This record gives sequence, structure tokens and C-alpha cells, in this order.
Amino acid sequence: MDSWRQYPILRLIVPFLTGIITAIKFNGHPLVLIWVITPVFLLFLVMRGIMRPLAYRNRWIPGVIIYFLLFLILYQLTLDKQIFGEASFAGPLKSSGEIYLGEIIEQPVQKTKNVKVVIGLKGVRWKGGWKKISDRVLVYFRNDWNTGTLFYGDRIVFYSELTEPPDPVTPFMFNYKQFLTLRGIRLQAFVKENHWRRIGRNSRNPLVTLAISFRNQLLGIFRDNQVRGKEFAVGSALLLGYVDEIDQELMKDYSATGAMHILSVSGMHVGIIFLVLEKMLLFLRRYRHGVIIKTGLVILFVWFYALLTGLSPSVMRAAAMLSLISIGNSMKRTPDVLNTMAASALFLLIWNPFLLIDAGFQLSYLAVAGIVLLYKPVQDIITPANWLMRQVWSILAVSFVAQLLTFPLSLFYFHQFPNYFMLTNIFVVPLSSLIIYAGILLLLLGSIPGISLIISKVFVFLIWLLNNSIHFIEELPFSTTKGIFIGVGEMLLLYSFILFFSFYLFTKKKLFIYISLLSLLIFVSVIFSSKLINYTHNKVIIYQLSHQTTIEFIQQGTSIIVGDKIVNQDEYALGIIHQTRLALGIKEKFRMLVNPFVKNDKPFRYENFFKEGTFVIFSGKRIALLNSKLPDSIPLKIKVDLLVICGNPSLSLINVMKIFKAGKVIVDGSNSSFNVEQWLKEARTLHLDIYSTWKSGAYIWDL
Repeated sequence: MDSWRQYPILRLIVPFLTGIITAIKFNGHPLVLIWVITPVFLLFLVMRGIMRPLAYRNRWIPGVIIYFLLFLILYQLTLDKQIFGEASFAGPLKSSGEIYLGEIIEQPVQKTKNVKVVIGLKGVRWKGGWKKISDRVLVYFRNDWNTGTLFYGDRIVFYSELTEPPDPVTPFMFNYKQFLTLRGIRLQAFVKENHWRRIGRNSRNPLVTLAISFRNQLLGIFRDNQVRGKEFAVGSALLLGYVDEIDQELMKDYSATGAMHILSVSGMHVGIIFLVLEKMLLFLRRYRHGVIIKTGLVILFVWFYALLTGLSPSVMRAAAMLSLISIGNSMKRTPDVLNTMAASALFLLIWNPFLLIDAGFQLSYLAVAGIVLLYKPVQDIITPANWLMRQVWSILAVSFVAQLLTFPLSLFYFHQFPNYFMLTNIFVVPLSSLIIYAGILLLLLGSIPGISLIISKVFVFLIWLLNNSIHFIEELPFSTTKGIFIGVGEMLLLYSFILFFSFYLFTKKKLFIYISLLSLLIFVSVIFSSKLINYTHNKVIIYQLSHQTTIEFIQQGTSIIVGDKIVNQDEYALGIIHQTRLALGIKEKFRMLVNPFVKNDKPFRYENFFKEGTFVIFSGKRIALLNSKLPDSIPLKIKVDLLVICGNPSLSLINVMKIFKAGKVIVDGSNSSFNVEQWLKEARTLHLDIYSTWKSGAYIWDL
């Protein structure tokens, strides 16, 4: 208990986290009863304390009160900043298009065919006048002669239709809609050429404007010194947080080798900037109040660099920690790293509680926690004889402990594991450090002829070497284990195993090893049982693919695909199917049935699958594929368990229900959005059980 008391700030993390998680979990519903009871409860305790001081055995009561108050404060703070609500004015969402007035609130991102911009809406042209609104919208402007000049703070008017971002096409894909929602973006729009105008510029935040302009100037120094292509993409991402020019090939290589942290400014980068500033400003210690001035300048420049690079969670974490360390050093005190880490987390969560559910924030703090807690014990396992081997072992130890604390969360988010991450970091850590130093020199001396040319050549060569080293490792056999899908429960079991096994190594108490092994046993049992269930249970998956029908019938690890296009030649469709199979533990072999809607289609049978024409019987369930007009009348209704409307037929659900008696109706991605909306309206009137893959992603039916 005494050892726990030396981390007072770390102990405050518990009410902070529970307050934020509770607010997010309950989706912003205020706990009115708690706010009514709390003042009465506190008044009772105060009066009791005045009348009779607490006995020693009740000393825990003030701590509980403080925890409870912190829980309520963070709960209310999260509610105040919650972004789950509706737009302030949703009328135009139902129209074909309106004229909107807005302001660019983030620096535009240039893409191949369009420019991606986050706009804060200010008004809408509505019923002959302007109506004030307030919402955030992600807008894609089709590239034209003027889109390249868009800048943070520009006020523009544009004509478009606002829609909600689509749900993920399968439950196992990255939920981009949720990602945007957590950033406060609920709507999106696509603007055609010449359907927008700039009407002025408003410097929303002069410091942000300065940072963006300064970063553009620094990027210009790279370009002026012949830094091009992939070297420019990686160098600008590594030093300045500019990731707009990183292509899919680079992303794949860095992701598969566990080097993704290099493509974003992280704590290591901020630490190097911090050390450079400390050395450059060391002379200020000679003057009166020089320590205070030096500390203030270091903190100012560190946070300006964080702003310059985009204020990613890992950068903010490093900037906050280094600021606290700098303040402690100025006071001639050595702050405890765990307390400093906890204090920086509390500071950032007060500023933005929703950082807690950001993957970058979680991974950054877990990596630092692993290094702080486990690096020294792991490093002490081996003591190499020479200097070079000691440096290599130090890098390996840091890589191992950081990966150990982050890999369960990485599996949960990214579904893959870089098998050669330690080999990667042997090259990545020293090379990236050299690149940062060379990049800083180039930015400082880039306008000096001759010297800048030499530095730029070295800078480009180092990045080329880094890229090729990572690409070489990515192409090694078994470089990446893919398709690892775990849920929250499995992730927590892995962390339980790591935590209690670490406790055992530190304390040698047998209880901890028993708990860790039990956690591992439960984890393996859950994974095995889920694979067994997926293998033995038959499934029907109706994919959400625009303008085509793709239905997969899965039985005992093999599958049959029914599709109206040659799916095995569609890379996007194959990628969706492949990822879904990996998540469900399905083997890669399958039979392909192409164009099932042609006339005179021959009957097909495979085990418990039978198909004739547009009717399928699978595991005793009857499925009809409706893709054409209906006959005027039939003697008896056709009873089916599942009716799939596909191919965008012109029909009414009222007439469909005269022909079919369906347990559930599915509307897939091959239908137009107009027809889907009409059928959904009809279904509500008819009280039909209907599911739209356009609205909710792929439909998975367990049999």
C-alpha cells in the first residue's frame, strides 16, 4: 500500500476513466438522480464532519468522496463536449441539394481526384432566406483550377446534398462513420466543379494559421532541395506530420513490418526536438531568471511543433510529459515518470475526453507504460560485452516491451501482427533518428547553396535506405500474420495474462502465475470455441457491394458464391470477401456461380446447397432472389425464409407481398438509393422485417 501512495496522480486515473467511459457508454444520457443525491450526501458528510470528526478507521471516506466528485466532473465534462447529438438543423438532409455557407476548420487534404475538407457550417439557403445552422461536415471538392488554393479559415458557399457517411460494408471493416462521429463530423457532401465559391477568409485561430503556413514553407524547402517521391512522402511525414502523399504501397510495407509509428510524428520525434532545444538554449542558464525563460521557451517551442505536426495523440502525450519534466527540472526536482505520464493523460483528457477512445492515444500510453515498467528488467537479462551489442540489445529490449504492452490492442484494431518487428526496429530506430537530425539540418540550412545540396543528398539517401530496408523485411516469408480477429473480452484476457505474469516475475508469488495461466487458458478456449462454432455453423452473407449482387453460402469451412458479376476479377469485392472469411475462420476454397439470373439456368447441387433459377435451398432454408418484374397473379403465395431484392427492379413491395410470404426482406447494394428509400418507406407502412445493406452493411445470417 505504501508503494501505491507514491503515485497520487496515477491513482486519480481511475475516476477519470470511469467517468468518461460511463458518459460515452450511456451515449450522453444525464444521470439526473446522481446530481440530485450528491449535494444532499455531501452536505450530510460535511455536517457530520463538523459535529464529529471522522474516526481513523473511516479515513477512506474523504478519498471515496474525491473519487466520486472526479467521476461526476469528468462525466459532466464529457457530456458537455459530447458529439452524439443531431445537427442543429436537419431540413436540407431530405432535399436534393441546397446552398450552404461554411468555413474551413482544418487544412484541406489534396487527393488525386478531389480535395477533402472539413467545414464548419454557418448557414443554409432555406425557403427564400438564410437560416443559421451549426454543424461539421466532411466535403469532397472535385478538383478544378481553383481547389488547390483552398486554405484553413476560408469562408465558402457551395451547392450540394448533405448525407450521412455510410456504415462499414461488413462488421469486420474499419468503421469510418464512427471515426468521423468521434471527431464531431456527422455529415458529408460531394461538390461538383464550379459548384462552390470562396467569399472571404477568416483567421479562426491565428496560431493554427501560422503553424500551417510555416509547415508549408518547410515543405517548400524539401521540394526546393530536390526531395521527391517516396522520400518526400516519408520525410515530410516523419518530421512534419504531413501524410497526404503516402501511397498504399508505402502504407502496406510499414504496416506489415510494425513500423507504422515512423509515418507519424511520435514521442521519439518530439523527444529529439526537446533535446535539441535543451542544448540550443543551455546558454540562458547564465543569466538571471534564465532557467525560467529557458523552460518557457522550450515548452512554447515543443507545443508549437506539436501544433505544426497536427496535434496527434502521441505527439500531445509527449509534449505534455516533456512540459511537466521541463517544469520539474527548472524547480530542481526529478518528477516520477509514472506520475508525469498520469498527469499528462489527465491534462489531455480534461481538454478532450474523447481522446480516451482514440487508438493512437491508447497505443501511445501503453507503449510508454511498457517502456517505463518493463524496460529495465528486460535489459538486465543480458549484459553484452561490447558497446555495439549493448546498443542493439537496448533497441531490442525497448521494442519488445513496447510491443508487449500494445500487441493485444493492435490485434483488436488492426487484425495483424508483424512477426519481424524486432528485426525492423534494429534498422528503423537508428535510421529514423539520423533522418530527423538530417532533416532538421536541411530545414535550417536549406537556403545555403552547396551545403543544402550535400545535406539533401544525405537526407534522401537515408530515407531511401529506410524504405528499402522495410520493403525487404516485408517481403520475407511469414513477415506478417494476418486475419487475427479478437473481441474486447479476448483482448482483456491477453492483458490479464501479461499483467499477472509480470507481477509474478517481480514478486515471485505463485498466485500471480496461476492467474496468468488461467487467463491464457480461457483465452485459448474462447478462440478455439469461436472457430469451432464458425466451422460447424452454416452462414449466409449478403455483401454490400455497389451495383452488384454477391451472396456467399458457407458450410463447414467452404463456401459457394452467387454473384451477378465476375467477382473473382473484382479486386475490391475479393478484398471484402477475403477479410470477412478471415474474421469468420473460413478456408480460402470456394465454388463460384456467376450470373445466376440468366434464363434456363441449370439446377446446381452441392451437399446441402441447391439452386434452381433464382431460388435457393440452403440448410433447409428457402431463399428467393427477386430481380425482375412480378407476374400479375399466382394461385398461392410463395413462402420463403429470406427474400433478396437485387438488380434494381421496378416494383412495389405491396405487389411483392401479394406473391411472396417472406420471413425477412433484404435489399442489397445492386439497387439504386432512390428505390431503396421507397421500399424502406413501404416496409414501415406494411410492418415488414426489412434490412438494407446500403444502410447497415453486409447481412450475416447464422443458420
